[in-house]
Amino acid sequence: KPFYYLADEEGTVYLNFKGKLYLTRHELLNPAALGSDRASEKFGDKTYWALEFEDIRNPYSAPSPLRLRSGQVFPLPLGGEGKGEGDGNVPLTEEDFLMETEVQEKVEEAILGAFEDGWHVDLEGKAGAGKTSIAREMALLLGLPRTVFQMHGERDISDWIGTYREDSRGRIILSCRSWIDKSGKKRYRQPLLDYLVNGGVFVSDEGAIGEQGRELMSWLSAIVARDKEIYISEFPGHLIKLEVHKDFHLIVTNNSPEEAQGRHFLKSEIASNLHFIHVDEDESPETLKRLFIHFLGKKSPLSSGMKENLAEILVNFHLDLKPRIGKEVGKDNRDRHTISKREIRRIAARIRKELKTNNPDEALYSLYKAMRVVYKAMFPDTEERMRVLELLHSQLQGAVIAISKKDGTFGPTMRSWISGGEDWSAMQVNVLKYRLQREVSEKFGGAVTDHEAWVSYFTQSLFEQGEPLLYISQQGARTGDMLHSVAVKMNAKIVPIDSAPEHTLLEILGDLFPILGKRPEDGTRSQHVKGAVSRHLMMDSGSRRNDGEGKGNDIQNSENGETQQPVIVWIRNIDQWSEEMRTALNGFLEDGYIDLEVREGEIRRFVKPAHVHFVSEIASDSQGDFSSAFFNRWVKLGVSSDSPFEEKENQISDFEKVLKKEYDLDSKEARILTRLYRGILMAEAEHLWANMRQYKVGPTIFYALAEAISQSKKEDPRWRKLMQEIARTGYDPRSHYSQGPPQKENDKFV
Repeated sequence: KPFYYLADEEGTVYLNFKGKLYLTRHELLNPAALGSDRASEKFGDKTYWALEFEDIRNPYSAPSPLRLRSGQVFPLPLGGEGKGEGDGNVPLTEEDFLMETEVQEKVEEAILGAFEDGWHVDLEGKAGAGKTSIAREMALLLGLPRTVFQMHGERDISDWIGTYREDSRGRIILSCRSWIDKSGKKRYRQPLLDYLVNGGVFVSDEGAIGEQGRELMSWLSAIVARDKEIYISEFPGHLIKLEVHKDFHLIVTNNSPEEAQGRHFLKSEIASNLHFIHVDEDESPETLKRLFIHFLGKKSPLSSGMKENLAEILVNFHLDLKPRIGKEVGKDNRDRHTISKREIRRIAARIRKELKTNNPDEALYSLYKAMRVVYKAMFPDTEERMRVLELLHSQLQGAVIAISKKDGTFGPTMRSWISGGEDWSAMQVNVLKYRLQREVSEKFGGAVTDHEAWVSYFTQSLFEQGEPLLYISQQGARTGDMLHSVAVKMNAKIVPIDSAPEHTLLEILGDLFPILGKRPEDGTRSQHVKGAVSRHLMMDSGSRRNDGEGKGNDIQNSENGETQQPVIVWIRNIDQWSEEMRTALNGFLEDGYIDLEVREGEIRRFVKPAHVHFVSEIASDSQGDFSSAFFNRWVKLGVSSDSPFEEKENQISDFEKVLKKEYDLDSKEARILTRLYRGILMAEAEHLWANMRQYKVGPTIFYALAEAISQSKKEDPRWRKLMQEIARTGYDPRSHYSQGPPQKENDKFV
C-alpha cells in the first residue's frame, strides 16, 4: 500500500501517504505500547513510531445499542458507520481498506492534496468506477466520521438540515436544534450539520440527479466557497449559526451526464468552487485479475497459479462482453445490464464459498457455473441469453487450451482436451454444460420448462450466497411459479410486497406513529411501528426482537437454538416506488444494516438475518428512470415469458408445455390455443399501432382462457357430453372444426 501510519510521543496518529504526513483522528488501542522496540523515523525535529493496522481502533466500531441523552438522536454513532461490535475496541485490519490500484492511488493522493488546500471535491466518472468506495476510504484513511447520502430526484433541503416535526409527546420541535453530548460537544441529528460543526466526510452520492437534485446541490454553494460560518433560519428573525470545522470535507460523486440517464451538470455557483477529479474506470486486464484474486481471499485452497488462470479466463470474457452490451445484447436498456467490478467480486465470492479443495477441474467448473449465473442469466431475452452462452463457450474453449499448453495447470480432464485437438476440446466444453444441466435437473426436474428450472436454480443458488436478486421480467413471465418452486425446496415462506407509488417510508421501513389506543402514563403519544420490510430485520445485537413488546415478530432469536424458517421477501413492481424508497433500500443493501428510530431519542441498528432473502421485480419494458446505484446493488436475473414458438423442429413450445401441465389441457386444446396466441403475435408484428405498448398481448390472457377451459371441462355438462361422444365414436370435431362430421355407414364414420 502507498501509505502507513505513525504515532508521535503523545499518541497522535498520522497518515504517511507517499512520504507526506497528514494528521488523523485515529485512536490507539494501547498507547502504552509505543516504545523503543518499534521502528521510528524523523520528520523535522519530531520522532514518530511506525504502527501496524491492529494498533489502531476501527473508528466505525461502536458499542451497541445506541442510546443518546436529552431525548435527542444521532443516526451514526461516533459520527459514522458503527458496526455495533460490543465495546468498540475493534482493531483495523488490512481488509478494511480497498485493494490498491494505480488509478485509486492517484485519486486518493489528489483528494488528500485538495483537502489540505481547503478544497471540497467532485469525483466524476462512469458507474462502477469506484467513486463512492474511494470517498468512503478517504474518511477511513483520516479516521473521520463518514456518511454516504444517496441523492435522487425527490430529495429536498429538509433531508439535509431537518425541519419541524412532532416528538413522541406531541410537541412541535425543530429537528436541527443542537444538543450537548457527554464530552461537551455540540451535536446535531443531521449528519451534514454535525459534520459541519465537528468534522467528518459527507459524501453526496450521484449529486446532480434530476432537476430537483441539481437545485438542491446549489444550497451547498456557501460551504464549497469556504465560508467559515453558515446560517440556518429557525423562524423569521432568528438564525442558527454554525461554525464550519476545519476537518469538514464534502465529496460529491457524479456519473458523466453524457453517459448516464437523468444526470445533470452542477450549477456554476457550486461547480466553480469544487476541485474536480476524474476517476477512470480502471478495468485494465491486470487490475481486474488482481481484484479477482484479492476477492478470492488468502484462505482459498487454490494455488496461486490456478488463481491466475481462472482470473485470465474470467477477465477476458468480462472485457469481451462489456462493449457488446447495448449493441448485441441488453439492447432494450443498456444501463440495466451494465457490468463492472461488482461482477468480478460476485464471481469470486461464489467460488470462495463453494470450492473447498485445490482440484483444478472442480475450480474450472465452479468458475463456469458462477459466470453462467452472473453474466448469462441477467438477460430476459432468450436469444440474447443464448448469444452470451455461445460467447462464453467460445472463450472458455480457447482460454483453457492456451493455458493448459502454457503451464499444464488444469487437471487430467482438462489436459485430455489438448491431446484430442480443437474438435475434441469443443466437445468437452459440453462436459461443463451438461454437468450443470444435470445439477439443475436434479434440483428442479419437476419444472414445466427448462427456463423455469434454470431461473429457480439460480435463484436458490444466489439466496444461499446471501445476494439480493432483481428479476427483470418480460410481460407474463411466471416468476411466481419459479419463486414458489424455490420456496418449496428451501421450506421457505414467501412474503409478497406489492409496490405502489403512494407507499411511504412509514409503511415500508416503519417509524414513530401516534398511539391510537390508551396512552402510557408518561405522556408518550407515539411509538415505533414495523414496516413491511423492517419487520423481517433484527437488531444488530441479535438478542432483542423488533416488535417493541417481544412478541408477534417473524424473527426468532438465533441464540435460543431454534431453527428459523427461511423467509423470501418478494417486492413486486419495485419501479412503482419513489426513488426515495428505492434509495433507502440501496443503502441497506450496500451497508448491510439500516439505522431506525425506535423511540424518541433512541436509534437502533437493524441487520438482515441470514435466513431472510430479498428479491424484487421490475418489468423488462419499464420506462422508469433509475439511478445506477439501484441496479448495482442487486444481482440481476432475466425472466422470459413462455414463448408459443418452438425452439427446435418436432418439439412443442414452452407455452404449450405450460398449458398441458399447469392447466390440464389435452394436446388438441393446447395446440389450438398456442396457434391463436402465435397468430396474434404475428399480427402485432405486422401492425405497429401507436398504443401497442399499452395493449401488447402476452401469455397472461391466454393462461386465463386456459383456466376457463379447464374449469368448463369440470363444470359444464356439454363438455362431458362431448368427451363421451369422442370416446364412443372415435371422432373429435376439434380436429376438423371447420367441417361438419362425416357421414355414417353401418353406425361407423366413413
